[in-house]
Amino acid sequence: MIREPRLPQQPDEDQKRQLLRLRFDVPLEEQFQSEYEVSARTSRLTIMVMGMVMMALTPLYDSLLLKAPAAFLKLSHILQFGVQIPAIAIALLFTVRPRLVRWSTPATLLATTIAAFGLTAQHVFGYQNQFNVPHDFPAMTVSAMLILGRLRFRTALPWAVLTMVVVSVTQVWFIGLPAVYDAISAWMLTLIATIAAYLLEYSARQTWYRGRLLEYLATRDGLTGLPNRRHFDLELRKLVREAVRRQQNVAVMLLDVDHFKAYNDQHGHPAGDQ
Repeated sequence: MIREPRLPQQPDEDQKRQLLRLRFDVPLEEQFQSEYEVSARTSRLTIMVMGMVMMALTPLYDSLLLKAPAAFLKLSHILQFGVQIPAIAIALLFTVRPRLVRWSTPATLLATTIAAFGLTAQHVFGYQNQFNVPHDFPAMTVSAMLILGRLRFRTALPWAVLTMVVVSVTQVWFIGLPAVYDAISAWMLTLIATIAAYLLEYSARQTWYRGRLLEYLATRDGLTGLPNRRHFDLELRKLVREAVRRQQNVAVMLLDVDHFKAYNDQHGHPAGDQ
């Protein structure tokens, strides 16, 4: 029988350090990551749909309201409808399909990177054609995914730094010194989003741990730490539902130890509890 890790009744110093590092011990970390990915699905889908809609509407005000140059519009449409939106749509598919969901995080990171690089290309090309595309769009894309994408911080941080390095170097390389101030403001925005992403995961881990601790205490005997009757009832309901779904039988075995009082009398109650 595989026993679940026993949780301390109050978070100890080691547990607090784990929260600050955003990393539990292996058994708890695996369970947290699994449940965190499930909880991130709705938020991740929302930001993907928003991104696709916003990119699809951009050509309307670029051409009708802002009267962008034809050369810019041609490149912009190729990037938006031929590269960026399809990349986000693929990531959306990986997040929706149960068989593909384990690849949702890398697909999401790749799609966001493609979107940020596409916006960087539009900014540079717009500058060369005397058309102003806001320089902070790539940083806004990265920041939105850091905060709303519910990516694990240890995974998102190196990705965000690498993406913003490429974006900043590209803008300064093609535009020159005027892009330095733009890069500084973009990094400030990314820094704020990074801190927010850390605090959000810290809060999520803390809430998850406390919920699991309460569940643990409610389903364990206070003396021995063994599963109690409440735990048995919960697990039996799950087992019966699964058996009905799979059309299988359920067997229950009840064991009783004869003359157990004599064992306690001879060896003591602590030995009997053990």
